[in-house]
Amino acid sequence: MKASAIRTLTPSEIEQLTMAIGMNGRGINERRKAARNRLLIMVMLEAGLRLNEALTLKLWQLWLGGAPVSTIEITAEHTKTKTARSVPVSSRLAAAIDHANRMIWGPLHVPNHAPAMCYRLPWEPPTARAVQKILAGAGWKICGRSITPHMLRHTFATRLMRVTDIRTVQVLLGHKHLSSTQVYTHPSTDDCVQAIKSLEFGR
Repeated sequence: MKASAIRTLTPSEIEQLTMAIGMNGRGINERRKAARNRLLIMVMLEAGLRLNEALTLKLWQLWLGGAPVSTIEITAEHTKTKTARSVPVSSRLAAAIDHANRMIWGPLHVPNHAPAMCYRLPWEPPTARAVQKILAGAGWKICGRSITPHMLRHTFATRLMRVTDIRTVQVLLGHKHLSSTQVYTHPSTDDCVQAIKSLEFGR
């Protein structure tokens, strides 16, 4: 993928999206669905999971021993490159996991082997198409453009590139080849603007 084709979310759009997706409905099922949807976008935004990786997570991969896991262990069978990887859990993601447990898994006694992205019986995650529609609809409402699951992963990768080295980003994204990660090394327009502003403030 060319760097020019990468689309990401701004910090403001991230905040608006998490608020819009996580809005509680009136009924308990609507509130549980909102908690599930927020968790879904958070594992892509905060851990860089691909949509299929997020949808195939089991409960034990997010909640274990009465608390959110500190690291998500993504099994090889569910990764694009067929290589397992571990992704540390951020405080924001841990909060979303804890909320999902309080709203869904705990009250419904969801078994550890069940899909994590369920919110009622039968224990089934949503389809990829359903998630795409949820994100697209939210995107048009909050920023006038469609948001895709891969944009969340792109956003995660782009944010990472600003704080760590490319090899670490490659490992966290689960890229087999470094060339796949290098697309995130190209500065965006915002990066260029911030670079010039930094020069001005340094005078």
